[in-house]
Amino acid sequence: MGPGFGRDDSTIGICWALDSPAAVIAYLQRAITHDLLARHYPLAPIVNLGVIFVLVWLLWYAVGTETQGRGLSVLTPKTGIRRAADVLAICFGASLLPFADRIVPGGRYWVLFSVAHLLWIVTIIGFYSHDLWASFRTRRPPPDVKNPCQIT
Repeated sequence: MGPGFGRDDSTIGICWALDSPAAVIAYLQRAITHDLLARHYPLAPIVNLGVIFVLVWLLWYAVGTETQGRGLSVLTPKTGIRRAADVLAICFGASLLPFADRIVPGGRYWVLFSVAHLLWIVTIIGFYSHDLWASFRTRRPPPDVKNPCQIT
C-alpha cells in the first residue's frame, strides 16, 4: 500500500483535524450508539460513515455560507433569535475543548492535529463572539408608534 494508507495514521488524522467539529460529534455518536450497533455489524459501519459524511458536509456548508457575511454571521440572523444562536455557537466551540486530545489519540502528528483542533475552537468562539458583540452594536429601528399628541 502507498503512503497514507494502511498503518500510516496521518491521512485519517489530517481528515479529523480539518473536520474536527464534525469529528467530535461523530466521536460522541459512536460512543453513544456503540452498544446498540455492535450487535448489527453490517449496519454499524454504514451508520458511522453516513453520519460523518453528513456532518462534514454540514460543517463545510456552514463555513462556506458564513464566509459570505464579511465578518458577520449569515446564518444566525436567519434564526430569528440571533443572540441566542450566537451564544449556542460559542458554547459549542467551548464544548470542543475537552476533545482536543481524544479525536486522534497518539500517533506521530498528534500535536499538529491538536493545534488544528484548537484553531477550530478559537475560530468558532471568536467569530460568534464578534457576531454577538456586533448584534448589540447595531441599532434597531424604533417601533412604529403614533404620537397621541400629533394632529394628523
